[in-house]
Amino acid sequence: MKRNAKKLVAAVVFIAVLAVVLVHGKGADAVLRDIREGQTAFLAVAIGLQVCKYACQAVAYRRSFASVGSRMGFKEGFKLVFETFFVDTIAPSMNVSGEALVVEQATKRGDAAGAATAGALLMQAAVNAGFLVIMVAGFAVLGATGGLQPGIVALGVAAVVTVGGMVGAMAVAAVRPKLVLRLARPFVHLADKLAARFHKGPFDETVAKAVTSYASAAILVKQHGGQAAAAVAWCALGSACELGCFASVCLAFNIHVPAVWVCGYVVATLAAMVSIVPQGVGIVEAASVVVFALFGVHQATGLTAIAVYRAFVFWLPFLAGALVMGASKLHGKQRAQAAGKQPPTA
Repeated sequence: MKRNAKKLVAAVVFIAVLAVVLVHGKGADAVLRDIREGQTAFLAVAIGLQVCKYACQAVAYRRSFASVGSRMGFKEGFKLVFETFFVDTIAPSMNVSGEALVVEQATKRGDAAGAATAGALLMQAAVNAGFLVIMVAGFAVLGATGGLQPGIVALGVAAVVTVGGMVGAMAVAAVRPKLVLRLARPFVHLADKLAARFHKGPFDETVAKAVTSYASAAILVKQHGGQAAAAVAWCALGSACELGCFASVCLAFNIHVPAVWVCGYVVATLAAMVSIVPQGVGIVEAASVVVFALFGVHQATGLTAIAVYRAFVFWLPFLAGALVMGASKLHGKQRAQAAGKQPPTA
C-alpha cells in the first residue's frame, strides 16, 4: 500500500512539475529521482492541505456573496476557485478576468449586476486580507521564537507594506472613492504614458470604474458585515493551509527551518501576486531558490522543493481549471442543444 501511494504521488507531481524543472535544464530522469527522494507522507499532507485551501476559498465565496445579499452553493464556489485561476492565468489582467467570470456566472444565476460585482470584489479583497493576516502572524511567531534576523525583518516590512497597501487601497476606495481617484490621478497618468509605448491603455476609465465598484460594494456589505468578516477569516484559514503545504513540501525534502517556511512562502506568494508574468511562472521559482540559498539550503534541494510546491499550487489547479472550464462549456452546449430540440409550448 505504501509503495503504491509513493508511486501515485510521484507520478502526479512528476507530470505537473515537469514543465517547470525542464526550464532549469534538468532532465526527466533527474526530476523523477529527486521526487522519489521526498518523503511520501509529507507530500500527501501537502496535497491535502492545498485541497483544504481551495475548500476554504469556496466557503469564502459563499460568505462574500452572502454579504451582498446573494446566495452561492459550496459546489459553485469550489468550481469558481479553479475556473478563475485558469482564466487569470491564460488572460492575466490583475485578476480582472477572473472577477468578470464570477460576475458573469452570478448574473446568469439571477443576481443583480451590482450585487454580483460587489461579491466578486469582496472576494478578491478577502483573499488579500487573509494572506496579510497569516503573513503578519507568521513573522510574529518568528519574532517570538527569536527567528527574526535583519534581512527577515526587511522582507516582512516590505511584504506587509505591499499587501497592506493593496488591502488599504481597496478599503479606502470603498469609503472615500473621490479621495482615491484624486490621489491615484498622477500614477494613472504615468501608467498611461508607459502603456502607450506598448499600444495599451489608457487606464483612467478602468481605475474610475473599479473605485466606483468598491464604493457600491461597501454600501451592500454594510448590511451584512458579519458575512464579510467571515469571508476574510475563511481566506486567512486558506492561506494558513497553503503555508502548511509549503512547510510540508520543505519537510519532505528535509528542510526543517521554520524561517525558511515562512519567508519562502511569503516570497513565492508575493512574486505570483505582483509579477507581470502569469502566476509568476519562472520568477517565483527563481526568487524562492534565492531565499533557500540565503538560509543555506542546497540549490538542488531548494529547486526541487519549490518545483514540487508549484506543482501543487499552480500546475495542478491550472489543469483542474482547464478541465472544469471544458466540462462547463460542454454541459452548456448540451443544455442548449436539448432546449433547441424541445417542441415549442402552446
